[in-house]
Amino acid sequence: MPVNKTGTLTENQMMASEFILSDETHYEVTGEGYDPNGVIKKDGEEIDPQNNEDLLHFIRSGVLCNTAHIDQNEDGEYEVVGDPTDGALVTLGKKVGLDRQELEKEGYKKVAEVPFSSENKYMIVVYEKEGKRELIIKGAFDVILNLADQPQQVKEDLKEQNEMFAEKGQRVIAIATISDYDGGLAEEELESSLAGLKIQGLVGIIDPPRPDAYESIEDAQNAGIKVKMITGDHPKTASIIAKDIGLADYDKIMTGKEIDEQVDSKDFARIVDETAVFARVSPENKMQIVSALKEESEVVSMTGDGVNDAPALNDANIGVAMGVRGTEVAKEASDMILTDDRFGTIVDAVEEGRIIFDNIKKYVSFLFACNMVEIVAIFASVVFLLPMPIAPLHILFLNLIIDIAPAMSLSYEPAEENVMARGPRSKKDSLVNRHFLSRIVFSGVIIGLAAFAIFCILLNGEQSGKYLQTAVFTFMAIAQLMHILNIRKTNSFGFDRSFFQNKILVGAIILSVALQLVAVYVPFMNSLLGTEPLRPITWVIILVGAVLSTAIVGVLNRIKYHR
Repeated sequence: MPVNKTGTLTENQMMASEFILSDETHYEVTGEGYDPNGVIKKDGEEIDPQNNEDLLHFIRSGVLCNTAHIDQNEDGEYEVVGDPTDGALVTLGKKVGLDRQELEKEGYKKVAEVPFSSENKYMIVVYEKEGKRELIIKGAFDVILNLADQPQQVKEDLKEQNEMFAEKGQRVIAIATISDYDGGLAEEELESSLAGLKIQGLVGIIDPPRPDAYESIEDAQNAGIKVKMITGDHPKTASIIAKDIGLADYDKIMTGKEIDEQVDSKDFARIVDETAVFARVSPENKMQIVSALKEESEVVSMTGDGVNDAPALNDANIGVAMGVRGTEVAKEASDMILTDDRFGTIVDAVEEGRIIFDNIKKYVSFLFACNMVEIVAIFASVVFLLPMPIAPLHILFLNLIIDIAPAMSLSYEPAEENVMARGPRSKKDSLVNRHFLSRIVFSGVIIGLAAFAIFCILLNGEQSGKYLQTAVFTFMAIAQLMHILNIRKTNSFGFDRSFFQNKILVGAIILSVALQLVAVYVPFMNSLLGTEPLRPITWVIILVGAVLSTAIVGVLNRIKYHR
């Protein structure tokens, strides 16, 4: 399950928590998320940013090289409109009194722009004020560092600062400028006119993991799901975050560049399958990851939100689009839409799907086994040339009245304790497989033979044929209802505390027993069904036989299950 980090595993509440200028002056930032309330600190002491032109210039560059803005919703919460990373820089600007709209009113005029792209991993703008132009570029640190025109020692110092931020699990954004820019304004000219580019500083941006991320990932991994994190962050940042949220093999990392280099190798699919974290990836890389995993015969669920994610979402076995921040194209290409963008919701859906599948199997298993009981008892009587042990109307009453309500109530069964502690079933596995059928036949034969045994025991007495058939009819009803206790749980007996959680099942069993008593003791039903009232000694035989057959089936099922 390749999962986008931002907004799915994390809060999508990015905040610039610290930054460092090119002169290695380090600053901390207080606040939460996109709330513009906060201060700038140096060495733990609050400072007045208005007295530091280099600091203001750096933050102003981040505010101008931006397209996002912050709004306050009806609940008073601050939300970003646009890219979350851009939103963190806009919020940082507001904390020192800088706003893009206000700056433009003061004379800053944008004259050129290269929008951010996942391929380039940077954004460029050119602003003009009072006849002077300044080019501003922001983006991934390693990309901006390669473009910068600065002494090697400065670059080495910046690399150390980047490593420091990355080790804290922060996304690092570099901001650089060219003062007195006199190059062309077309996109191609801007990208080829970066001589003299100077890095102003680096911003460390945090995006806290969702509170339920650790638990959700643990549940998914216990369920046999290979969770893989996809992010545009630096590899070290990605690894730290993966470790914090409990991702298995968090140290097995592959970058988008490595994917492009190895995509045609024969071991590519195996390497992707063994990798847990993919950093600096592009939409094309996501498609390559999905294809590689499918080559390894994996069932792949892919998350995505952008237009460029649509091919990967469409190619995955289960495409999952983000409902909050996802584009309409991504939603159309997906099989499932998350209304809250939470990874935990996917895990909840997996659990609910397993519960539904289990309960369908229980429903089918119960009805098939009940029919097998009747078949075995009648077949044994035919083989031994004995009278019919049960009348046709009794079979109809069992199938249509006694069994149907308890069977349907099995759909309300709560999750078994191990529902998220077992591996996924094989995609080649069907609802009715050999193990499933053998369990039905086995259970039906045991209970059917018990019904035939009771018929033979009572046959030696002086009871009428109607009385014998009534006894067998009642035994089948009681034994089949007790058989639910062997159906409810896959690997344990079904009479425990959880039995009373399914009140519909309890009510259905009580109703079925009551209807069976009506069929046996109400005169009108006696004449309609051809039954006779049973004596207490017969009830003792019936109950003993039902308990014994239920116990035998339960014990043998457990032995077979634990082999």
